[in-house]
Amino acid sequence: MATREAYVQVKDLKKHYGDGDARLTVLDGIDTSINRGEICVMLGPSGSGKSTFLNLIGGLEDADGGSIMVDGCDLTVLKPTDLGEYRRRELGFVFQFYNLVPDLTIKENIEVTAHLSKNPLNVDDLLRSLGLYEHRNKFPRQVSGGQQQRCAIGRALVKNPGLLLCDEPTG
Repeated sequence: MATREAYVQVKDLKKHYGDGDARLTVLDGIDTSINRGEICVMLGPSGSGKSTFLNLIGGLEDADGGSIMVDGCDLTVLKPTDLGEYRRRELGFVFQFYNLVPDLTIKENIEVTAHLSKNPLNVDDLLRSLGLYEHRNKFPRQVSGGQQQRCAIGRALVKNPGLLLCDEPTG
């Protein structure tokens, strides 16, 4: 029986901030793997490195050591332009503070990332699924926090990504 390689493989991942007496080790030798289709939850107190871990897998920060393999690609050796292409092709990210564009409507906030994908989901269908269709022409400041959160989730999902990273998605 052949073994299936994990979709995400993290080995000996290390990350610190600061130098000298101000140096803070956030991740020290993290090993994990996640198969395609799995849902993985990280729990830990504030400041324990959860967001840093997601930022590293998302190619938003550089690791200090170890490897991060996503679908056979080692993120730790990619150039910035290749990391940008990885994020465009492979990644959906729901940020802790949503990062919606205030001057775009709910629908436009979702459409912005749909254009990055070769195989996006239908925006109107997604808006309906998220209960946002009747609010599609409103701006983020005109809807509730929960509706803004669902817009951020829709923006990540519309790309039909291989990997969805959610930082405090229920915050």
